[in-house]
Amino acid sequence: PRALGLCLTLAVAGHLSRGRVLRGRRGSRGRVGRRAQRPINARDGKTIPQGGSWLFPAVDDDELYEEMENELPPKKSLEDSVYCCWVTPKKKAFELFASWAEDEADDEQKDMLLNLSATEMKKGWTIWGLCHSEEDRGPGFYIVPPCEPDALVVVEAVDEDKNNIQHLAVRPSKIGDRTKQAFLDWIDSLRPKVVVVKRPPELYAFGLGVDGDGKGTQMGDGPKVSKGL
Repeated sequence: PRALGLCLTLAVAGHLSRGRVLRGRRGSRGRVGRRAQRPINARDGKTIPQGGSWLFPAVDDDELYEEMENELPPKKSLEDSVYCCWVTPKKKAFELFASWAEDEADDEQKDMLLNLSATEMKKGWTIWGLCHSEEDRGPGFYIVPPCEPDALVVVEAVDEDKNNIQHLAVRPSKIGDRTKQAFLDWIDSLRPKVVVVKRPPELYAFGLGVDGDGKGTQMGDGPKVSKGL
């Protein structure tokens, strides 16, 4: 029995050494042969493991996301960012949506803004006002708004790992690179949370779309686009 047990142990150890994740000291991992699969938005483009057997369990997703985040460029410092943000009351937001519909809006933007001015904002949704920083207003969070917002973003905090952007809009006369950069810097400030845009047409109608279709956006490079809408 001892000899049989030893043989089985050596056989399993040999199989493990040919392609599984090997663990050393706490917090470290070494790889031999075939690499463990990675999340789809990791830099090597591989996928999250789809489970495992009792003998060869799947790698912990939390560890994969932590490693993926460590591989990304560091978050921008507040001093290097260009966003100003604050919470906007819903009544004020409705008024702004309606007024922006008359501000150089094309037909698509006007329809969206008028719809937003009459859209129910559910409990738990927060409306954030955004603008680009200036000499007289530094970047960061404001309790008292420093000015009128250039963009409004309706956010649902799903959990500690994810935010959904339920709606967004930009004042048409403020659409451009400055507002887009303020939006992207604000998104970056939310890391390591993942931000998902639930209504992609709004993202692109107001000039905030990332390069490509957004579905392959890497974590930290901008919002993800919901595949369900």
